[in-house]
Amino acid sequence: LTLRTRFLLTLLPHVALLAVLGITGVVLLHRLGNRIDAILRDNYDSVIYMERLKEALERIDSSYTFALAGQENKARDQYKEQWEPFEQNLVAEQGNITVPGEKELVDRLTVLAERYRKRGDAFYAQPADHPARHEIYFGSGGLFEMFKEIKDIADAILRLNQNNMEQASRDAIAAGQESFIGFVIGLALVALLGIFLAWQTIATILQPIRAVI
Repeated sequence: LTLRTRFLLTLLPHVALLAVLGITGVVLLHRLGNRIDAILRDNYDSVIYMERLKEALERIDSSYTFALAGQENKARDQYKEQWEPFEQNLVAEQGNITVPGEKELVDRLTVLAERYRKRGDAFYAQPADHPARHEIYFGSGGLFEMFKEIKDIADAILRLNQNNMEQASRDAIAAGQESFIGFVIGLALVALLGIFLAWQTIATILQPIRAVI
């Protein structure tokens, strides 16, 4: 082998390891970033859905109090308007279940929302000043109790996704630290290999010179 060939062959493993280390680092960081982005995006969407659902729920509940206070037209208009965003966000959440235990909560919310809608329709089916309205709203198992139960379930779904976001953040920090340690170890090994190859290269260059001398 010529001196140039020997020199290139001693450097080739070093260059190959550097390339492997760099490519591995890029791939790992890319996968980690995509995974964190997906988790945070899905959980964030569920949080937004539940916040908007609760806003619509509170306005639906206030429509009953308006009706009981004698503001019938305003109450009916608000009742009809707010069911659309309520159901839109409920359907969106049904298609965005990503956390263990979330499906059970969403199923409970769906069943209770249907009962709440039927109960609300029954409320407005009564004449404006009918005493049955008071019982439908304030009675046992009435609209007010169902309102609080739906709100509690929506809060539980919201907290579940927030907790998962916080856990994902902690996992990302831990994964980042592990990746950093791995890179430091890899760089140290490459540096040691570089020193070894440099020594071999020097020996390869000096060997024919010494032979001549």
